[in-house]
Amino acid sequence: MNDLLPSGIDALSNIYEALIKAGVSGHEKMESVGLTTFFILLVVSFFASLYISRLYVRFYRPRGTGSLAYRSFPLLGVSITAIFICVQFSLPLSLGLLGALSIVRFRTPIKEPEEVGFIMLTIAAAISCATFNLMFLLILLAVATLGLFLINWRGMPLANSEQGTILVNLPGTDAGTVSDCLLPTVLGLDGVRLISVVETPEGTAVTLRFAKGGSDLLAAMRGAALNCAKDATVSMFNDQVSI
Repeated sequence: MNDLLPSGIDALSNIYEALIKAGVSGHEKMESVGLTTFFILLVVSFFASLYISRLYVRFYRPRGTGSLAYRSFPLLGVSITAIFICVQFSLPLSLGLLGALSIVRFRTPIKEPEEVGFIMLTIAAAISCATFNLMFLLILLAVATLGLFLINWRGMPLANSEQGTILVNLPGTDAGTVSDCLLPTVLGLDGVRLISVVETPEGTAVTLRFAKGGSDLLAAMRGAALNCAKDATVSMFNDQVSI
């Protein structure tokens, strides 16, 4: 048993010395990067993240599912670039970062699905800057931009062919009155489809989706609703707005 102790101590000592040497060599490599290069990489990362923010605003901010997540992308990109530049040359710092992240808990969930993709795109751009792969960064942004245009192109299957939602509230009516009076008229309109009919003691609520429309569609829906109930109200929610 006593013979095992010195060998165990020697093994720990060897590991400690290896970590110390890695840390020293890491600092030397970090110093070889230079402040000018470090500053340039941070600036490139900032503008790349700013461009990603603009992509988010262009394709998702005007929609009902959009949020203000894009405001954090520039600072997120700069901070991730700085972290990876600092830790990629040092094994102790890398292990410390891994240990710190293993105990972090994010209690606020990501509410919108597109935020995940844009956050990952920002992280990828920041890592490309931190590893001096600026050509990879240009290719990444070019492919992401092309992909977003293709996804949102009307000819693609992934493009959203529907523009918004219409809610019709008919006080004092039942589902039978709605099916006989309202639905034959509104479902005859171009690009309108029925989502749900909810009957309550106060009346009936109808939810519809439309592919395209504006004031003409709203006027037609209001006229059809008022023919069924004099106190009817119509609300239109447009998911996409041109900017």
